[in-house]
Amino acid sequence: MFISRALPAIQLIPHAMDDGALLTGLPAGTGLTALLTRPAPMVYQADLLDPATRLGWSVTLTGFRTFSP
Repeated sequence: MFISRALPAIQLIPHAMDDGALLTGLPAGTGLTALLTRPAPMVYQADLLDPATRLGWSVTLTGFRTFSP
């Protein structure tokens, strides 16, 4: 979640962990990359739910984002 045009916004993106760092893939040309080029507060949530067993997990991270091209 981030703030866009003074409103909370949510963007679905792929992610991976690398030595304790959260890496995310952002689609090129969406304008989202331009919003994320400076450190700012953010919330990141990842979920997994098994529809058959109705079991799963959810992780929510809060902190400051940084950008590495």
